[in-house]
Amino acid sequence: MANNQVAFLILIIAGIASSGSEAADKDGFPVAIIHINDLHARFEATDTSGGTCDEGETCIGGYPRTVYTIRRLLAEQAELNPIYINAGDSFQGTLWYNLGRWNVTQEMLNLLPADAMTLGNHEFDNGVEGVVPFLETINTSMLVANMDCAHEPTMDGLYKKSEIIERNGRKIGLIGVILETTYELANTGKLIFRNESDTIREEAALLKAQGANIIIVISHCGYDVDKDIAANAGDVIDVIVGSHSHTFLYTGDPPGPHSPAGPYPTEVVHSTGHRVLIVQASAYARYVGNLVVYFDDNGDVVDFEGAPLYMGQDVPQDQDVLAAMVPWQVEIDKKGKEVIGSTKVDLTKDDCAQGECNLGNFFCDAMVHSFVGMAPFEDKAWTNVSAGLMNIGGLRVPLTRGNLTYAHMVSMSPFENTLVAYSLPGSKIVEAMEHAASKVDLEQNTTGSYINLQFSGIRVKYDYTKPVGSRVNSVSVRCADCEVPKYEALVSDKLYRLTSPDFLQQGGDGYTMLAEGTNIQRGITDLDALISYSNHLGPIIHGLEGRITVLNEKVLEAMLPWQDELDSISKQVVGQSRAYLQQSECSKGECNLGNFFTDAMVYAFIKDAASTDEKWTNVTMALTTQGTFRVPIPPGNITYGQLVAVCPWQNRLVALNLYGRHILEILEDGVAPMNVSSSSPRSSRFLQVSGLRVVIDLKAEVGQRITSVRVRCSECQVPEYRPLDMTKQYRLVVMSYLADGKNGFSVISENAEDLEVGPTDLDAFMDYMDAVGPITTGIENRIQLLK
Repeated sequence: MANNQVAFLILIIAGIASSGSEAADKDGFPVAIIHINDLHARFEATDTSGGTCDEGETCIGGYPRTVYTIRRLLAEQAELNPIYINAGDSFQGTLWYNLGRWNVTQEMLNLLPADAMTLGNHEFDNGVEGVVPFLETINTSMLVANMDCAHEPTMDGLYKKSEIIERNGRKIGLIGVILETTYELANTGKLIFRNESDTIREEAALLKAQGANIIIVISHCGYDVDKDIAANAGDVIDVIVGSHSHTFLYTGDPPGPHSPAGPYPTEVVHSTGHRVLIVQASAYARYVGNLVVYFDDNGDVVDFEGAPLYMGQDVPQDQDVLAAMVPWQVEIDKKGKEVIGSTKVDLTKDDCAQGECNLGNFFCDAMVHSFVGMAPFEDKAWTNVSAGLMNIGGLRVPLTRGNLTYAHMVSMSPFENTLVAYSLPGSKIVEAMEHAASKVDLEQNTTGSYINLQFSGIRVKYDYTKPVGSRVNSVSVRCADCEVPKYEALVSDKLYRLTSPDFLQQGGDGYTMLAEGTNIQRGITDLDALISYSNHLGPIIHGLEGRITVLNEKVLEAMLPWQDELDSISKQVVGQSRAYLQQSECSKGECNLGNFFTDAMVYAFIKDAASTDEKWTNVTMALTTQGTFRVPIPPGNITYGQLVAVCPWQNRLVALNLYGRHILEILEDGVAPMNVSSSSPRSSRFLQVSGLRVVIDLKAEVGQRITSVRVRCSECQVPEYRPLDMTKQYRLVVMSYLADGKNGFSVISENAEDLEVGPTDLDAFMDYMDAVGPITTGIENRIQLLK
């Protein structure tokens, strides 16, 4: 036996430490969970960051080492009832996927089929049609409980919600889930995704009714969401095998160069006292997870042990997998080793989530450069596209100094997005920046995964001490209609010409405001742009240039004397909600957060209004755009700080009179930007309503999409809904910015009569919570979208 195989066997034995006499001493029924996640087409070995491994570098991981390790664990732990799980995102990330797509992926995975797996968001990078043949050929149970394919019939019968497997007469339930917002991250067609925790609770009940009292969730939702699942559904599940966030968990001194983000396993105790274990094994085939859990007769966790195993150079490689890779290797090496440029500096990725990074600068500059050559020469314009922005999720691995090959570029930017140029008002650019900064947590010093933006031709200053929605301190944009490019202060109502990957411009990652861009021009792919720009530049020397500035920490220090008072006010409980008030749906349909807010707006004016025999109030309806509320409200106590985060603007409420024909025009304006060809049409101008019943047909022409409007009567003793009268004047409540005609609603400012300024939105919402007690607002069919 080779020395490296002996060394690896020692690591395996140390890692499981339970396959011998120690396991026999453990109480309970053992289940060995062997798991991988986020392979991302890393069939070949990589460098330690998951990028292309060059000659002379330390090469780790790779699918042959992964399979060797899993086979060895399955054999060594045969008496521990092993289960092999793949938690998704096997697609996308290297030239192997760009050239081989689903075909090479299923061939490699079928060499050692998992007992069960779930889909990841990147399985949809080439649309539903790109994942169907994979599902048809994979020899593994595919589990996705919260995905509904009723409107995508080609996926019907190709996956299950859950299944029960037996080990030594014991029934074990497996449930697969994918992130509820996957539609924002990938091209999922007409698939519908449900809430993760709600689905798990329903499915777990069905499995338990069939005799399974051990429940394992296979989650492609991310570490933070997995902890939420454990808190919300932890009384009915036992283990969550996670993925998506590429989180490395480890207890003790890690065996490789990666720093753990938490203990392995991470234990969450549900409010009932039930224990839930969460595991994840980094990404890119760098680790194989190995957890042995011991259960009592009731299916409760009584003990556990294990650790992820590092796929270092000393780990042997499976010969069958190496042989299967040979036919693909010739074409991949021929294309992948082609030198297309060089860099004199390290283009780093780690800082991209916190602020400016030179990899982001290089990428965004390449996007802008790709359109400069297409622009006609004009007397006072050097280009018609002077700025670009992209989400950091498009930057997958860093680039180290030296020659850059085609494989390097594919690993860094594997998605083959088409670049698009489009026109957008300055106000929408700021809105995108606010969205990028909305997940920053000063206490944690982190940003949400793949949510921040990188720029070219834009300089922005952020103040993260401000509430969500008001963190952009200043913005300047490089001029286009000028002979000498310079930076000028952004003007809210000016149209700017930008470029982004089409995924982002179409509203991906929650950037729905970018989907309102007009005059769209399609360009080349991001990969072609990067290669062309590298050839144009010669050696890359990009550095940090002050494109993104976070205000100086001295400002934070100056605020410290105020912090105790701010914390005291922020933590005051001002109300309670029994329902989850959802914000993510507010830009595309009725949402209960919008229902609650608009009801509060009406209440602010009717609570003191005089009633008569013929008239119970003079204000019966309210309208507001989805941008009014920035974050959802979860069930439980609501603090003042939480409410400020939801509605940070402190807009005044304004009651005013409008004719029915104007109300119809406003409603049409709200749905006009919605693109019916999109799998999930959205609009930042979409209106949430109180006192109205609206029916919308998005298939109709713009300006004719509102098919029915009914209005709650005011001149009546018993409120009821009556057809909107175009010639009648109605009294309604809007936010002050809408009364001023902002956000494209000039019809309000041009036609409103008898304006009455009321309280701020924040004060109105607190008053309403005091009046109604715990919030139980749901979906009430105020807005119906015809299908």
